[in-house]
Amino acid sequence: MTIKSYFFRDSSFITNVSYSEDTEVLYIKFNSGTTWVYYDVSQEVYNRLVKSTSVGEYFNKNIRNKYSSQRINYKIEDSQNVQEQEKEEKEQKSLS
Repeated sequence: MTIKSYFFRDSSFITNVSYSEDTEVLYIKFNSGTTWVYYDVSQEVYNRLVKSTSVGEYFNKNIRNKYSSQRINYKIEDSQNVQEQEKEEKEQKSLS
């Protein structure tokens, strides 16, 4: 599983993002300290997000309320936790 991470130094809105190419899951950690996961996000959307001149503006126009999402409570820097969370999410979806 490949997970890409990007940290924003100049954003007053988003601290960092991580993206799983295999599952097309985007993790966003906001400056407020909350972390959200967004499902079925394409590689292209992730690339545009990290290259945008205003990450907050791009997020608000192209990601917020456009993808299924949920708030999560672990550090996205810990890729082991990311992998475990994805596994649990897949298991929960298969039970639905």
